[in-house]
Amino acid sequence: MAENASDHISYYLKMDKANLNDLASVRHWPQLKVAFDGTELWVTGFDEVLIESKEVKIIPFKELYYSQSGKLFPLKSHLPCGNLKGLLWTPIERALPLSKPAYNNNYFGVNEKISVKLITTEQETTATVMITSISSFRKYVEKSPAVRLKSISWCLLDDDKVMLMGAPLLPIEGNVYWMRQHFIFPAGCDLEFPLLQAQINSIVNPENEYWIVWNEDGSYAPIERHFLERLSIGSFLSTLQYCNKGYDK
Repeated sequence: MAENASDHISYYLKMDKANLNDLASVRHWPQLKVAFDGTELWVTGFDEVLIESKEVKIIPFKELYYSQSGKLFPLKSHLPCGNLKGLLWTPIERALPLSKPAYNNNYFGVNEKISVKLITTEQETTATVMITSISSFRKYVEKSPAVRLKSISWCLLDDDKVMLMGAPLLPIEGNVYWMRQHFIFPAGCDLEFPLLQAQINSIVNPENEYWIVWNEDGSYAPIERHFLERLSIGSFLSTLQYCNKGYDK
């Protein structure tokens, strides 16, 4: 547990071993290591930024420490509370192996909802998906050169909404999203537990034939991948005519 360099600062989290499932918010950080000391669980591998992160703050019933020169200090304190112990450390993904939740696969159909919570994330990712109105979309398509449209794919969602995908997005009003594998999240949002994305996808999208568009309330809509087509004024007009939608919308 101790570091040899006297000036080096290491950070630690301590909690009851019975609460190890509460580490779900940090388990995806591969640099973390875990050790067990009786009924206590210790985690190290944090840096100064991570130990103050939102992912750590949401872990309940924890104690945070830092070590220097072989002494252990409560975080934010200059008074040592003891010496470092010699513990056997193991990577967090090995100490806390994933197990697939026992979901009822007969209940979660493609058009049904699974209870999922989205949270805001500090991760910065380029938005490559937009949902906007047909009227706003039409006004831009009518006046734009073909070269500006060719990088975008699109599809109708309902009577007055379209989904656009590509980069850069068109400069029109709409709700923007970013993509993570087969999931499309509102920009600035992510799953509360990103580590479960593969398991959730295996339930709602087992054949990977859909884009799964998530709403901030945790509900989702599956969009068949083949619905999207390359954007051009011709594809826009022909799609509206095929769907018997008035071009004056």
